[in-house]
Amino acid sequence: MKYYLVLFFVLAVWCAVLPCLQFLPDVGDAHAAEQSTFAEESVTEPQGTPCFSATETELVLYIVETNTAKRLALEEYVVAALAGVMAPDSPAEALKAQAVAIRSFALHRKEAPVHSGYDLCSDPFCCYPVGDGADERCIKAALLTEDKLLCYEGTPIMGLSHLSSCISTESWDEYPYLSCVKVEDESGFDCYKTTYKYTKADFAKRFSASGLVFEGEHGNWIGKTHFTAGNRVSEIELCGVNLDSKTFAAALGLDSLCFAVTVTKTGFDINCYGSGSGYGMSRCSAVLMAAQGADYTEILQRFYPNTTLCRLIC
Repeated sequence: MKYYLVLFFVLAVWCAVLPCLQFLPDVGDAHAAEQSTFAEESVTEPQGTPCFSATETELVLYIVETNTAKRLALEEYVVAALAGVMAPDSPAEALKAQAVAIRSFALHRKEAPVHSGYDLCSDPFCCYPVGDGADERCIKAALLTEDKLLCYEGTPIMGLSHLSSCISTESWDEYPYLSCVKVEDESGFDCYKTTYKYTKADFAKRFSASGLVFEGEHGNWIGKTHFTAGNRVSEIELCGVNLDSKTFAAALGLDSLCFAVTVTKTGFDINCYGSGSGYGMSRCSAVLMAAQGADYTEILQRFYPNTTLCRLIC
């Protein structure tokens, strides 16, 4: 009889406790979530990662706007340049990819300087523009990749990037890793397409220093257009003279060499696709890839083919 009473008591307690168990935290799931978050902020370095030894990483930056020079540590420049080209709310992996590209670019210029007396400048047409302040996420992206850079044949690469591309990035024969790479569909970004409108008089005035003669029907001013492998204009005929596309774009203030000219009744409409040089990584595509789950190494491998992720030793 006592045995049945004990058994009945155990069953009663179990039935009372059972409904409450569903509200207890799942320790296994919580631990997995914690590990997942940690993994996003960790860098798994493959065994045998090659190293690049830099004897000097202090940089001399020429500030074009103030005509002054400034000395700063490599990581200071990485953070400042990252803040200059990336929105701080960009995905973490896109920020990290850009940080590695900037670090690689800075060391490339340090190893093979193009300026006399300084390593880098603040001119966005020459180097990365430098931001005024750095967001915490930019600092974190630099810290998480502080000993990483891309190398080609043992030396830091020319880690160029640009805001947006039309169909593919552009190739640069001097640097085999700067080749035509198909980009993501960037048409959802505001910077993807810009339309410029010019009257006949305004258009002609933009080229007043060129010596070109603008006469007759304005629809006949524009002639044959030549394109690069990356679908950008390389040369355009204007008033019977072949102009380099960079000269044409600079005169009109175009953001990209991927453009199409349309003749209107009063002048010209020019649709520009993408923004920037077109060389290296497209930052818009990097953001899209990161949003789809790619990590920074996958982004870098796509836009800088045949390069190696190296460890920086100072």
